[in-house]
Amino acid sequence: MSAADAMRERTLIASLLQSPDAELPPTLARVLDLAPEGFNEPELGKIAVAIRAAQRNGKLPDDIMSIAKHLKDDSVLLLSQLANEGGIALPLSLADFEAETLLAAIQSRRTVEVLGEAWQRAKTHPAQAADIIRSARETLAQLDGEAPQNRKDWRNLIEDGADLQGRKLPPVIQIVYGIVAESSKLSIVSSAKCFKTWLTIYLAVAISHGIEFLERKTTRRKVLYVNLELKPETFTRRLQAIAKALGITIDEHYFSHLSLRGKLSGLTVHEIVTRIITIAQELGATVVIVDPLFKLNVEGEENSSRDQTVFCNELDRLTTEGHCTAIFNDHSPKGNQSEKEPLDVIRGSSAKGGDLDTAMVLRKHEVSECFRVDLVHRELPPVPPFTIGWRYPLMVLRPDLSPDAMKKSKGGLTKKYDPEALCAAIADTTAEKGISISTWAQTAGVSRQTLQGYLPGLRVKGWIATAGEGNAARQYLTEKGREAASRHTKGEA
Repeated sequence: MSAADAMRERTLIASLLQSPDAELPPTLARVLDLAPEGFNEPELGKIAVAIRAAQRNGKLPDDIMSIAKHLKDDSVLLLSQLANEGGIALPLSLADFEAETLLAAIQSRRTVEVLGEAWQRAKTHPAQAADIIRSARETLAQLDGEAPQNRKDWRNLIEDGADLQGRKLPPVIQIVYGIVAESSKLSIVSSAKCFKTWLTIYLAVAISHGIEFLERKTTRRKVLYVNLELKPETFTRRLQAIAKALGITIDEHYFSHLSLRGKLSGLTVHEIVTRIITIAQELGATVVIVDPLFKLNVEGEENSSRDQTVFCNELDRLTTEGHCTAIFNDHSPKGNQSEKEPLDVIRGSSAKGGDLDTAMVLRKHEVSECFRVDLVHRELPPVPPFTIGWRYPLMVLRPDLSPDAMKKSKGGLTKKYDPEALCAAIADTTAEKGISISTWAQTAGVSRQTLQGYLPGLRVKGWIATAGEGNAARQYLTEKGREAASRHTKGEA
């Protein structure tokens, strides 16, 4: 460490002691969190740890006794000296600026240490060289993510709207036409035991060989299938059956299977995603499939919006750092899902559905082993619902079946109000002239809560749609809805 950086360490500690009531700036906080190893002078590192401990206990940094009790005699003397060195202290905004330089120096020093340790270990244990290199890569990737320019300086990401308007963009590359675009996130969702993994393996084989999937064209890409659930032998049997049914011989290096059942214990989501990205890059795979997604969620609560947002931010790394298309196999909750909005079928927090670029939602049809498929897109054109059916070992299109004929719940209360009459109450609505749910309920002569119970069914039938979001959301009739309203009006006449 240079003499300038050594002086920065002393200045930052003095600055903290002179500004006890101010909120701790982020970079300065990060430097403290790296103590004591991040500090070149050991005693300063100990003081930094003591200050952070005092802050976490609700004590202010100017409470010298609360800090000193964590220190030995030599460090206490240095602490006292720094507390009185107002001449070298800086306002915390300037101290945070100086902390950027210090953090970069710490990161550089740690990088050299990681490389040196890896070199020594590889010389001592040459048989473990591959694991040592992999571990070093993961640590270096983490250090790179902590670098100041990667953590804070987003100025290089700013784009001027005038430039964006004139920019010529290449056409969207569709990995599976009408289903998923390149570098997007797709989730395939259904209840348990609906042949979802069979369908996902079929999808992976189709992409890896550029053949049709459910009669839709694919763009050939190398695929890494991350299997978190099936035994390796079970997965292999399914793959063999699907390849035989498709009449193909699987090409080398285009379809890779990574079996991680029983391998995730003790790892964080960040570590798992980092390893997956590293392996995908080594294989040249640009499509990564994770099956099932819930087994990757090893840290957060599934129903917590906050936890799932953190989880989704990690999954984003597959598309940004890994430059991959990410496909997830996810579950819906127990019970009948026929009257829900497609994204509401996804189990857990709504943050999961809102984060996706595409959701492919399967719900049981009234015909056994057949399913209605809804595709919800952020980027691609809309696709009407369609029906598929199980024909071992593949799913096939069932154009002979109406997607509206979904399996209904057994029993339950009989509907009291005629859905066509509810539509007739808002017969004059359009996308430009919608109506709030409360006003609709008043017009139809029902309670708002009762009307809410009918809305999912009306949406599934395609009779109503929503314009706007949140408090500004307004409901209106579609063409099908106007036909339903007209039938009711003619029936009354």
